[in-house]
Amino acid sequence: MIHRFSQILNTCSLHYKILYTGMLLSFLLLCNFVYSARDYHKRSHDSVIVHTDRDAYVSGEELFYRVTLISQYDQHSNFVYMALRNSHQEIIKGSIVPLNHKSSYGSIYLFDTLSTGFYQLIVYTGDMRNYPEEKYFTKLLFVANRFDVALENLMELEEEVDKESEKNVQNLKDAALPTILPDQLSINIYTDKEFYSRREPVKLSVSADMLPGVVAEMSVSVTAKQSIWPFLHDHLAHNFSEKALGGTEPENHCGLVFPREIDGPVIAGKLIHESGENYVYPGVRVILSTPDTLTTISYTHTNDQGHFFFTLNPYYYERPLYLTLDTATYKGKAPEIFVEDPFNIHSPFKSYSGNIDRKIPPQVRESQDIVKVQKAFEKLYGSVIKENEKEELFPPRLYSAPENIINPANYLPLDNFPEIAREIIPSVRIRGQKNNWQIRMLNGQTAYTFFDHPPTVFLNNLPVSNLDMMMNLTSEQIKAIEVHNLPWRYGAIRFNGILSVFTHKPFVPSTFLPEPFYELDPIVVKQNSEYALPDYQSLDKDAQRIPDFRQLLYWNPKQTIDDEKKFTTTFHTGDLEGTYIILIRGVLNTGQTFQTYHSFDVKL
Repeated sequence: MIHRFSQILNTCSLHYKILYTGMLLSFLLLCNFVYSARDYHKRSHDSVIVHTDRDAYVSGEELFYRVTLISQYDQHSNFVYMALRNSHQEIIKGSIVPLNHKSSYGSIYLFDTLSTGFYQLIVYTGDMRNYPEEKYFTKLLFVANRFDVALENLMELEEEVDKESEKNVQNLKDAALPTILPDQLSINIYTDKEFYSRREPVKLSVSADMLPGVVAEMSVSVTAKQSIWPFLHDHLAHNFSEKALGGTEPENHCGLVFPREIDGPVIAGKLIHESGENYVYPGVRVILSTPDTLTTISYTHTNDQGHFFFTLNPYYYERPLYLTLDTATYKGKAPEIFVEDPFNIHSPFKSYSGNIDRKIPPQVRESQDIVKVQKAFEKLYGSVIKENEKEELFPPRLYSAPENIINPANYLPLDNFPEIAREIIPSVRIRGQKNNWQIRMLNGQTAYTFFDHPPTVFLNNLPVSNLDMMMNLTSEQIKAIEVHNLPWRYGAIRFNGILSVFTHKPFVPSTFLPEPFYELDPIVVKQNSEYALPDYQSLDKDAQRIPDFRQLLYWNPKQTIDDEKKFTTTFHTGDLEGTYIILIRGVLNTGQTFQTYHSFDVKL
């Protein structure tokens, strides 16, 4: 086509040459725009790498992890979603994990009730939810219920083997962990001895040969060989070796485009017509509330597609949350509120389907016995919570101080709210006819006239629609009443006075919240946790008598090393003999990933 434009230019006058030149430039610019738009939709997105302390666990133990974010963005995601699900596609546990300088570490408690079988750990950012789930980080793990003597779910995976599969089983027995080291990188692992005795200190030293300026962020795990299953690392090795940042077309199951979560987790949702037809509700004000002893309010507006997004202030963490709609911002019947579940995983769970090493069931039973003993002595050397960096909480207060605060306890007991208003709230007038209650508030600016419209009423910081239940409140039930009888603006919302009532005991929100409302489960953002190590040089004699059947001897998820720096540490062996694996996995500041290991033996 460009060649055709050149032919036309050669046969035309100067005027037309200029015209066609402009057309050609426009065409090229258009092509470039289309390519750029297509390239934007295929742009590289966040990628996460997760290290776990081992592969196989027993219910009642803790799974320790390190999360590393790889991102091309200066304004990168600061939160990741971590889900553990079973082979029935059920999410056993979902957590929101905050990142600090693109990494985080912590632990997941594996419930005693988990059944024996393979589980999948899935980790992703909010931005990654816009893309196919195949880009999420996944890892297969095995969990044995410590009371499952038969190990039926594990034995079902063991097929009737013929000569060929006997060969495969032998290969599994002889398999080693894959070592993944990029070019020009060498990780050297040393221990002061090859063999150790019971509760003996192990001196570990790690150094690296790499290019100047290259830095490695890594995790170091020292665990019993039987808790590392090499055949589960085939998929993991593929994740490590492939380029972390790849392009792909967006995929979205709910029509929402999820923002990158920089300042906090995002609540994403949309408004839906009750008929299910494709109605759009732009510009509707969505209000977020939580029960509290303060009067606070947050709101957002739906966009042109009727979608809404709340970036959660830390003030809202671990609280019950309620979404309601401002009736003044839409016409007709109220739409339904839909909120997307961030742990809604659509892709099927792909469990391990190969042959199981015949040596594994006895090893699993041994691990079950170990955990039973540790539980009996109430000693698991588990996690210790390390609080995240404290963020100052700034509640989104509707007003700094009300015009008037009334404490009913300072007056004689009153039997209902209309009586309370009449006797001790002179700026509020309540009238009722056949249970149709109306509230008016005196305008404090005029001091003589009432507002033309009713005040906004809150009960324990939640908006009230059904006034009937409020009318039965007695002065003994009410802790405080805040009256703000001024014309008031909060952002785009105008209030004709505010009446906020706080009670001693909570009331069920569904009895007074305006329809429609949506109740969300509390948003929990995990705190970092560290692995607690015994120090036998400082433990007293009584503590030293407790059996130390740790399979995880050491876990350090936050080690940094470069070509000029060594990493050294000391930890103690326990009361279990066998081979132990020092497993080191990490990410270079170039984006490349690596994995290597070393072993030593403990003999009692």
